[in-house]
Amino acid sequence: MSTHISILNVLAKNFKYLDPPFLSELKHFLESANDRAAWDPETTDCATVELSAVAHVRKLGLELMRTCIEQQDAGDSSITSDGRSFYRLPSSRGSVMTLLGQVDYTRSRYRGRGKKNSLCPVDETLGL
Repeated sequence: MSTHISILNVLAKNFKYLDPPFLSELKHFLESANDRAAWDPETTDCATVELSAVAHVRKLGLELMRTCIEQQDAGDSSITSDGRSFYRLPSSRGSVMTLLGQVDYTRSRYRGRGKKNSLCPVDETLGL
């Protein structure tokens, strides 16, 4: 059985986590899309409209991907994996390449006592 995720459902579920500047830009884009004067055929050709729409949808998709990935991170102060305890280190940056482009995100890192390697459960969830 395959799972399909509606981008609108993901947006609605994660709306409160999106950055205010991004939401402001999205609101402006949606308002201008509904404003026929903003798409004056005398000054705006179809290619310009299409490129603008693709750029905004791509940016929206990247922001949604970042939000969904970061929501997978429980941020616990310590975790147990394979019967061993790990303590939390400062958060670190991660990135993953998607069809929309590179998604940069923040995730928790953990290290076991006396171990040099760190563990990032979100990366493991993503299969990285």
